[in-house]
Amino acid sequence: MRYALRVAFVAFALSLAGAAAAARADVTFILADDNPGHAFFAAARDYYAARPAEAGVLVTTARTLADVREFLRRSPLRGGQPWGRVRLVAHGSQWQGLRVPVFAAGELASLQTLEGTLARDEFPPLPADVLDRGSRLVVDSCGLARRPRWLRRLTELFAGNTPVTVEASAGYVWFRRLRDADGELRSRREELPYRAVVIAGAQSLDESMRARLRGNWPAGSAVEFVAVPVRIDVPAPAVGEAGPSASPEAQAAVRNYGLRSGQLQWHSEAGRLRGAALIVVAAADVVAEDLRELAAAP
Repeated sequence: MRYALRVAFVAFALSLAGAAAAARADVTFILADDNPGHAFFAAARDYYAARPAEAGVLVTTARTLADVREFLRRSPLRGGQPWGRVRLVAHGSQWQGLRVPVFAAGELASLQTLEGTLARDEFPPLPADVLDRGSRLVVDSCGLARRPRWLRRLTELFAGNTPVTVEASAGYVWFRRLRDADGELRSRREELPYRAVVIAGAQSLDESMRARLRGNWPAGSAVEFVAVPVRIDVPAPAVGEAGPSASPEAQAAVRNYGLRSGQLQWHSEAGRLRGAALIVVAAADVVAEDLRELAAAP
């Protein structure tokens, strides 16, 4: 009986050792620095530094998706297995994608940029010994779960045809520092809901429109509205054709925002086809200043 118990214990210990040896390394990338007066990335860094089991390797020096790729490919911290969770912490939105350039001094990671990069084979996907079907790509940014096409292109960029799982948030992701009950300053991650409407042809958010939209929000909610203008300006279609449906450039620009051409107001002038709309985002007023900063960014 004792011998059987000893054998069972040894087998159990070996299984634990095998599981430990097979464990995958996780990695978290903090992909930008804060603008003056903001502390999103500083709070995100502190949040994950305090949670090493969740963050894995914490990387604060990568500033492009190409930097992420090179770290994943070259770092010995991966060990003998493909990476487990690869988390990207960045500003972003469901319309703009990630506010991170693909390459240094290059374009930000919008849908159009990702698709163009893929079409030109400029970003070789990582091999299966670096990312495989057991890996997970976690996009720690705002609203990108609402852009499944964008998420597919991001996974194709990093993993090619390998079916890597991707996770993202449908809400507003906010990192901030708060003092808790014992007076300690600690970083928190919050995921807050938001709603958005697209108003064709609108130039700005006036008070009557603000009041109408507030009526659609639960009574008593502390809510603020932030307006994000959409302006599309492309060559007009050939003579005899009209509207955005006849313009591949207009269709690509609309798709880049995750919108439909019918959500914009269009007109032709001097050989140009121009579309306009206003995206109005309703969110908790505590995050409105951060949203305004993002909306004002090019």
